[in-house]
Amino acid sequence: MKTALKIVGAVLALLILAIIAIPFLVPVDALKSKVAEELSKATGRDVKIEGEASLKIFPDIAISLKDVSLGNPKGDFKSARLFYARQLDTGVKLMPLFDKHIIITGLTIDGAEIQLEETKTGAKNWELTSRSSSETKQEQTREEGKSGVFAIGEVKISDSSLSFRPASGDAIELSAIQLTVNGADGSEPLALDGGAVYRGEQVNLSLDVKDSQGFMQGDASPMMIEATVPGGNFNFNGTARHSSAMHAQGDMKLNIAAMPKLMKWATGSTPSEIVPEKIMLHGPVVVDGKKIRFTELDARADDLHARGKLTVDATGNVPSIQGNLKLGLIDLARFSKSPEAQGTAPAAGAEKGWSREPIDLSGLKAVNAKLGLALDGVKMGKLTLGATAMDVNLQNGALNVGIDNMALYDGNASGKLALSSTAYSTAMAIKGVQIEPLMEALSGASRLKGTAAFNVNLRGNGTNQYAMVNSLDGTATFIFTNGAIKGINLAQFLRDAKKGFLFDSPREETDFAELGGSFNFANGIGTTNDLAMKAPVIRLNGNGTVNLPNQSLNMKLMPTLVASLKGQGGKEKDGLTIPLLVTGSWSNPSVTPDVRGIVEDAIRNPEQFKSNLKNIKEGIKDFNSPSDIGKALLGGGTAASTSTSPAAEQPTAVEESTSTAPAPTPAPKKDAKQQAIEGLFNALSN
Repeated sequence: MKTALKIVGAVLALLILAIIAIPFLVPVDALKSKVAEELSKATGRDVKIEGEASLKIFPDIAISLKDVSLGNPKGDFKSARLFYARQLDTGVKLMPLFDKHIIITGLTIDGAEIQLEETKTGAKNWELTSRSSSETKQEQTREEGKSGVFAIGEVKISDSSLSFRPASGDAIELSAIQLTVNGADGSEPLALDGGAVYRGEQVNLSLDVKDSQGFMQGDASPMMIEATVPGGNFNFNGTARHSSAMHAQGDMKLNIAAMPKLMKWATGSTPSEIVPEKIMLHGPVVVDGKKIRFTELDARADDLHARGKLTVDATGNVPSIQGNLKLGLIDLARFSKSPEAQGTAPAAGAEKGWSREPIDLSGLKAVNAKLGLALDGVKMGKLTLGATAMDVNLQNGALNVGIDNMALYDGNASGKLALSSTAYSTAMAIKGVQIEPLMEALSGASRLKGTAAFNVNLRGNGTNQYAMVNSLDGTATFIFTNGAIKGINLAQFLRDAKKGFLFDSPREETDFAELGGSFNFANGIGTTNDLAMKAPVIRLNGNGTVNLPNQSLNMKLMPTLVASLKGQGGKEKDGLTIPLLVTGSWSNPSVTPDVRGIVEDAIRNPEQFKSNLKNIKEGIKDFNSPSDIGKALLGGGTAASTSTSPAAEQPTAVEESTSTAPAPTPAPKKDAKQQAIEGLFNALSN
């Protein structure tokens, strides 16, 4: 027994001495050549080891190589090599080799340069070719049935760089790469932690996969991802698996504090001014290949807040979005830099022509969408729309919006809108709206007060505002109730003609119980023949046109002063009609009496005219003389007359600031036409 033990001890001693001596017995150059030769066969590339090399076998095999490079295949590649490392260190545990177990002790790469390229012909330098497929198949057959374990320890990459040059477009370059990977062989949980510099900014990534081996085989595994970029961070915590595509489910958080900065860094170009500063996306998410589904989305873009369900499908040529979202108040000022959008409404009387600049609606083709939206409101400058429920359907660049209900200045609206790159249409029903604040928000001024209802059915086409307005066709009906026309008091004018025609007085109003009509639009011009108003003392009919392209009016109104004081329900008698011409811009029109029409009507029906005056004088006791009406129609009356009207009773600023009353203004000299008109009125009224 002692002899046997001595023999075994001697053998072990000789084995240990051999292991220690091997590195000294094997020439380094031969080792480098052999390693380079085998790597060249395995990759089909030119492999060079131009620096120092060292080998240690005990207690484990350790190899250290310097200046290692892997060349590019033949082809139109700009760089000479795919890979270079200033130093590469690796090793294999010695004892497990006797059991056919390959356990790599780790891999350390320092100063690596990885240059990925794709040529215009589609060749990629990272696609490796090696020995013939028959040789590979024979080797695989020989390896079948062999038992063994393969494992890789910790992988470290430091002070390295990576570049990618696609067949077209700009190159992507990463520098200062620091990366540590554990569990890359699936023997333990995969843990990746690293960072790099891209476009001068630091990017960091952490990845944990609990069951890395199962994940590599297509099984689900708990996974955690954290990434930080300039001005933002991303976090996912859930489960994931990878087969032909990525599948994941869990909680996602995306927080970006400086979106414009991030976009400029990522793309190299300055983003649009409408891009929000802050972005936040939180909630459970399901990833199924190119489909992403948010089941309880909580999203913010600056002040805009959205909650609900959303699915994004990128499997087709055009991404598709579906879902139901609840949104807060949307302020459109952030999407436009125009004065109106920023809250500065046009001054009263200011007209702004339609733009001929092309409207770019190409963005409508960038995505397909089918959304149900509930909004707290929409703000467009001084115009505010209230709570709104709508359905949005966008397909192949054609947008259709169905408005179920929209709160609008104490009323509501519903209807449909359709828009494409060259055409649009709308069918809207609006009721219960207070017209004065609505018009003031739209144009900065309003000549109307009251409750309004509209029915609109319009369509047009064109690629700019001017073309769209010029092509407008369709119909529109409206009715205003319990309101007033601001700036003129028709009844007071007829009762107290000495005062004159004062359309520009803000204190004057013509109350009405009902004002309505309908318009037929053709080529942007709306025509009406049924304009009508019913009010105490006054009845009004009218006709004319609204010219949308020119933003002007050309209307003839026929107000009639009747004897009844009971409003629209009273019994009407024949009355005095004073035709009025309403012309000019639609925000500040000019209203003047149609003297010619008055004279022609009086001459044509003198007895009727005389009877009407008599009825009016009987119904309204303070009615002035016919000569006073003639003076007013021709501009002879003034607000400073001795009339008993409220405007005349109020002292002027001059009267309040001095104790001496100003000298009376001499009456203007009558011209021949004025004398003729007054004479006609006197003759017909006697």
